[in-house]
Amino acid sequence: MTESFSLAAVRKRLYKRLRALVVPLGHLTDCIDETLKAPCACDGTRIYWNRSFLPPDDGGAAALAQPLLLHELLHCLTGHLFRMPRGCPPEEWSLACDISAWHTALQMTPELIPSGIRAGLEEFRPQTGDAALYRPEEILPFLRKEPENSPAARDFRALAAIFSLDSHERWPVWKTCFTKPPGGRASGGGAGSEGSEDENPASREAVWKRLQKELSGSDSLFSPKREKNGRSIGTGTRSLRQAVTLTPARRHDYRALLKSLARWGEEIRVNEEEFPYAPYLYGLEHYGGLPLIEPLEYREARKIRELAIIIDTSASCSGTLTRAFLEETRNLVCEESLFFHPFCLHIIQCDVQVQRDDLITSPADLQDYIKHLEIRGMGGTDFRPAFSRVEALQKSREFTDLSGILVFTDGAGIYPDRKPDARCILVFLDRQYDPANLPRWAEILVLGGTATERNEY
Repeated sequence: MTESFSLAAVRKRLYKRLRALVVPLGHLTDCIDETLKAPCACDGTRIYWNRSFLPPDDGGAAALAQPLLLHELLHCLTGHLFRMPRGCPPEEWSLACDISAWHTALQMTPELIPSGIRAGLEEFRPQTGDAALYRPEEILPFLRKEPENSPAARDFRALAAIFSLDSHERWPVWKTCFTKPPGGRASGGGAGSEGSEDENPASREAVWKRLQKELSGSDSLFSPKREKNGRSIGTGTRSLRQAVTLTPARRHDYRALLKSLARWGEEIRVNEEEFPYAPYLYGLEHYGGLPLIEPLEYREARKIRELAIIIDTSASCSGTLTRAFLEETRNLVCEESLFFHPFCLHIIQCDVQVQRDDLITSPADLQDYIKHLEIRGMGGTDFRPAFSRVEALQKSREFTDLSGILVFTDGAGIYPDRKPDARCILVFLDRQYDPANLPRWAEILVLGGTATERNEY
């Protein structure tokens, strides 16, 4: 490695581009390992470099080292090193993680990503969509179908040649899963490898989970920094927030909101608390199995029977975050304490017009909806047609006891002038919205925040 090629300089350039990464990158130290059979590798504590796999000129080496450094950091922040689905072949998981990390890096700093990887993602994306590319678990089914379903009829080896530039042999997951690492780019036990063996993988994972949580919850980390000439630097980190926000469960505030929407009603269940056992058993014993009193087949409960969810499908909203929100909704719908069964849930997709309206009456319906989720729209943002649709459902008596209207959005858009005839909550996954653009009658829920806010009248 020549004197002019400096890993410290590579880090400094990346700091200037993405200032949110200063603290996470400080948790990774650089080591040289000439036995490595790839340009670099990472174990969650160290990044190992082999200069012989980088371009011979120092300018080219630095140009490749910068995206590789970002790539290794994204593996750590999204927990790729520490988990793997049960029964998944290591080669498939390894490649899925590489594709996911490169996709996130491309959204953050497209100018850094090698042209071959950019082209590979462009060909692979039509099969999966942007939403799936943030999560390796959602990429796996497409890899298992290779080569038949490959966008360019490539086989698995060809895809690995495009995306798998680094070695994954030192990932802790191979030890915790008692699995051999992928053999395509194995690394030797070179310099610095012994020191990391003594460290507890669980403690390393805990560190990255904490950093992940800080990145997904801090607005200051993701606000652009401006130079003296007014040019924005450090942009692109919203994609990093999107990638790391998917993992932590944000259920506590959402659950509390749904409980506040609950209403009293009759539930068709045997009311064991008010069941008169004595005459019932007497009839069974003395009248040939004929009970004298039938059990009460209903009881009073406070739950949600009817709910409307409006999904912002304009071009500014992410399909990935929409899926994450719906998955949280599904998890809560499955809790018997929150929803009557059956229930009436309308999911309305809207950009400048209502794109689709789906009726969901059971957890199974919602699961099927998410499994085959198709986002329609990608135009402007006008919520008035969606609210008109809800009003029409009320007038037609399809909604007779509507608990509330949830609007999942990034905030921008046109809202009705008057308050709807139901409680309305705007749901955000972060605090990057302008309150001045929101209707005065709406409540605001920031998932992962501490409370539900309400605009002043």
